[in-house]
Amino acid sequence: FYGWQTIISPATDDDNTASGRHRPKCQDVQQFHRGQVIRAKDIVVNVYNAGSIANLAEDTLDILENRGFQPGVYDNAPANVHAGNVTILTDAKLTPEAKLVAKQFKGQIQYAKRPAIDPGINVVVGDDFVGIDKNAKKALRLNRDVSTCTSVGNASQ
Repeated sequence: FYGWQTIISPATDDDNTASGRHRPKCQDVQQFHRGQVIRAKDIVVNVYNAGSIANLAEDTLDILENRGFQPGVYDNAPANVHAGNVTILTDAKLTPEAKLVAKQFKGQIQYAKRPAIDPGINVVVGDDFVGIDKNAKKALRLNRDVSTCTSVGNASQ
């Protein structure tokens, strides 16, 4: 039955799915002003596995969620995205949200300038992943105004 369904109704790139799940979209954007504090709970994080360690993205996202971050997507990284320890995908590496997420990881953090895969901060972990710094700060005082996606929902909603 499954084989027949696949033949008569094959999946397409337009299905908006990854690993059998709908891609999220940003539901709430919040504006933060200079001098305010942005906290882990205000930031959506997505984690992608670019290595061969099974469940690394899921496990990493679970730990970040336990540290207070809003969970986004965990998935395998796109074929053209690589990471040793941790790479944060961003169009501007010095955003406060990216800085706060980067502080959560041990070891060297790299930044790759590219469009976001999903709303929020996109983190790629690789086979050289060192781990999470359990003593990292979970808040950051802002030195400029920022707006960030604070919650995501199903793209089909």
